[in-house]
Amino acid sequence: MAILPARVRKPTDKSKVEVAVQCVEREIIAPLRHQTFTSLADINAAIKPLLEKLNHRSMQKIKLSRYQQFVEFEQAALKPLPHYSFEYRHYKQATVHLDYHVEIDKHYYSVPYSYIHKKIDVYLTEKLIELFYQGERIALHSRHYSKRYQFTTLDEHMPPHHKAFKEELNDAEIEKLIAWARPLGEVVLDCVKKFFMVRTFPQQGISRAIANSFYCQV
Repeated sequence: MAILPARVRKPTDKSKVEVAVQCVEREIIAPLRHQTFTSLADINAAIKPLLEKLNHRSMQKIKLSRYQQFVEFEQAALKPLPHYSFEYRHYKQATVHLDYHVEIDKHYYSVPYSYIHKKIDVYLTEKLIELFYQGERIALHSRHYSKRYQFTTLDEHMPPHHKAFKEELNDAEIEKLIAWARPLGEVVLDCVKKFFMVRTFPQQGISRAIANSFYCQV
């Protein structure tokens, strides 16, 4: 569909809508203007017979009522309502980081590693994160609000050597990763350990640990 807004104070841009509003004002609102209602149900009950009368009244030019037009031209084209309620989607663009994640609202979501450095389209709903590249969806994640600066990573998005690293990781190998930090002092060592241990996959902490250990030394 296309949205074509009417110009301000230009009723001719939406003449059919204006005529429909006029009909409702004359045939429904005007007859009820002196009545007092105390609930929405009472208002709807009063409106219903007047609305049916308006929809079944034959129009002068086409000699058909609005209801007859609906049955003849529109009813057969109707489709069933969707199973899920419509969700408003926000859109943004993002660049895939070297660690094959994109940052969205202070959380990191993975995409297939082959899209590193690519610009992708991001669609956000209340519950989902959809990631597209050139019109093709490449990743789908549940949206996280509470896990700030944490990673959501799918195994199938990881390069082979990261998968192997994850599967074979043990305490000795973790010790090798942080051994280089020991000569730099306890503060740097503790900082590096935290960057590795708070992430689902330790390799996600490598670049952050190196960068922050540099500042610790300075």
